[in-house]
Amino acid sequence: MAFSVIKAMLKILPVIWAAPTSLVGLAILIPFGGGARFRWVQGALEVWGPGIEWMFKRFSPIGADAMAIGHIVLGTDPRVLEAVRRHELVHVRQAECMGPFFLPFYLAASAWIYLKGGDWYRENPFEIQAYSVGGSGDWHFVSDKSPQNEFPFWPIRLALFMVFGFGLAYIMIL
Repeated sequence: MAFSVIKAMLKILPVIWAAPTSLVGLAILIPFGGGARFRWVQGALEVWGPGIEWMFKRFSPIGADAMAIGHIVLGTDPRVLEAVRRHELVHVRQAECMGPFFLPFYLAASAWIYLKGGDWYRENPFEIQAYSVGGSGDWHFVSDKSPQNEFPFWPIRLALFMVFGFGLAYIMIL
């Protein structure tokens, strides 16, 4: 009996530790989750729908069709989520390891790389790990254009995405 309690604790602790990050993902569903569909896959809640597709098309600075925020994986449709599942699950595991620090560290790494003149997305260590472990899926959803070459438009799109997505969620959590 003691072993089963320990086993259950080892499963639930990463979920609790990543909960602040997952709440950000859930909060994004408030403005963009209209008509959303859900499924639980390998420890993550995959969500897609017309509002989420609209959000990605309007605000994604890299032309992505999916992203993981804690245990919430947002995507434009179920085929996309299936194709990039391994990659996004790496981000879910990163959030389990880093808990509430995942988003600030991810964004800080991107900012630091950008300030050094690098590609803030492809050179981000979190993305390097996700691509090396999880690959990019059956087909690659990141545009061929480098975000750093789209200046000044990509910072504006990123800021809007953060304000309407991450920003709203952080405000709601606080």
